[in-house]
Amino acid sequence: MEKKATTGKRFLILDGTNLAYMSYFNNTGLSYKGKPTSVIYGVISSIRSLTHRLHADKVLICWDGRKHPERLKMLPTYKGHRAGRMTPEEKKGLITQMETTRKMLHLLGFTQYHCPDIEGDDMIYMTCRKVLRQDESNKVVIVSMDKDFNQLISDRVYTYNPKTNAIITPQFLSMRHFGLKPFQVFDFYLFLGDSSDDIPGYKGIGEVKASQFLKQHLTIQHFLNNPEKEFRGIDRKELKKFYKLARFMRDLPYFYRKVLKPNGVKPKRYGKHSPDLAGFSDMCREYGIRSFLSEKEQILITKAI
Repeated sequence: MEKKATTGKRFLILDGTNLAYMSYFNNTGLSYKGKPTSVIYGVISSIRSLTHRLHADKVLICWDGRKHPERLKMLPTYKGHRAGRMTPEEKKGLITQMETTRKMLHLLGFTQYHCPDIEGDDMIYMTCRKVLRQDESNKVVIVSMDKDFNQLISDRVYTYNPKTNAIITPQFLSMRHFGLKPFQVFDFYLFLGDSSDDIPGYKGIGEVKASQFLKQHLTIQHFLNNPEKEFRGIDRKELKKFYKLARFMRDLPYFYRKVLKPNGVKPKRYGKHSPDLAGFSDMCREYGIRSFLSEKEQILITKAI
């Protein structure tokens, strides 16, 4: 019997928290009757433009939760510096705007995933995994400035950086990283560390040495599996210790297999119902966002719900 052909869809998986922070800092001071609206306006406007620019059939939005306790146990300083970036009052205002934005997107009928106990990166990975398993012809574009999502890039998964407007494909990834193969680029990132999450890199290894190491030894794991191999500046015992920490902190499929899946963690959907455009319009009036009130504009925003 012939296998029935399927027509896959192009999914956008949006890093909602990343868009919220970007909107907060790009639209500082935007308010209505004393109520800040920079995040509300910025996120919804971004969804409208991204849906059309990236030709989405379906938009899914994922939001960040608390830092996972297993990551904190492994690295107590994880994301530690972020606490000082905003005052408690600013942070509270941002959280309030994000909650309002989720409510408005809910009224528009968008599918959102949010759970206080699941970090945004993990939620996006699990959502991407679910979409790809639903139909082998589905494709995904992950919208985020977080370069850790580049580890998921394949012929079915691209990433899009909303700040640089760059679509990252396997070919682009290789071209931008010394000609390394896409599967090697994540080890390249591990060597360099991630200052935005306070995850250290391997001391004494910069971009050039990291690329040389990977061209010579393919991957960190391949090097560790072959005790006869050597590389100047690399201590095998220290590398093994470093790789264990870095992989646990940043390798999304690995963390899912080791921690999330054994504990039955799955993407949790934020609400389920048909769009309530009247309710959305009421909230637009409440926050003075009149540009979203027209029927034509609402049709454009909800094109890919």
